[in-house]
Amino acid sequence: MSDNTQRYDVIIVGGGPVGLALALSLTRFVDGARVALVDRRDFAVPRDQRASALAAGVRRVFETLGVWDAIAQDAEPVRAMKITDSGTGDIARPLFLGFAGEVAPGEAFAHMVPNTAMIAALLGALADKVDFVAPAEILGLIGDGAKAGLSLKDGRVLVAPLIVGADGQQSALRGMAGIKTVAHAYGQAGIVTTISHALAHEGVAYEHFRPAGPFASLPLRGRRSSLVWTETPEMAARYQQMSLEDVGEVIEAVM
Repeated sequence: MSDNTQRYDVIIVGGGPVGLALALSLTRFVDGARVALVDRRDFAVPRDQRASALAAGVRRVFETLGVWDAIAQDAEPVRAMKITDSGTGDIARPLFLGFAGEVAPGEAFAHMVPNTAMIAALLGALADKVDFVAPAEILGLIGDGAKAGLSLKDGRVLVAPLIVGADGQQSALRGMAGIKTVAHAYGQAGIVTTISHALAHEGVAYEHFRPAGPFASLPLRGRRSSLVWTETPEMAARYQQMSLEDVGEVIEAVM
């Protein structure tokens, strides 16, 4: 190894919620663990309108890691779920499944959390506990006996007994490791944004199954909801070219 070699116990590639949560777990429960977090972008809270649904089990993990209090101020408990179904042009939209309740007294079965709040809390808890290596371009994955390594474009080599790929569905690290996947095109595109509404959602999540795919309205803090809207790629592209007022009318009609 050259003078540019840096050694760790664990190297995690990917700075999303999964990679950050794993890094925090290692620093909390493995004494003296030397952890590197590697990403192609700087580690910062992203400008991201997406939100994530966290089941009660995940909330408990974040509570154990000591970050739930920071996340909770932006989290909205999901108190009920209502699922409907209809075909194109149907006037009626029958409710075919609904549920509500708590997993324990005072504990919701899920929370909706803006991704920005989740990542901010994790980054704050990790400050000074791991090495942030970013922005970094990985040129190759190296196998060396009981250790593995990453060669970076800037000349550094990062070495550890364990390298974790947490860099998303298009994982470059997975490709370098020769792990094959099977892909299938579904002919669908997702529109994800945040909407506001006149009436309170009361913590109720709605999922409407339509011919093109599910249309979900998931409660956020205040009179806002995270909208996850599945359409054909052609219709999704058309909606993205429309004015906000026109798209708002479409959303109202679907909801």
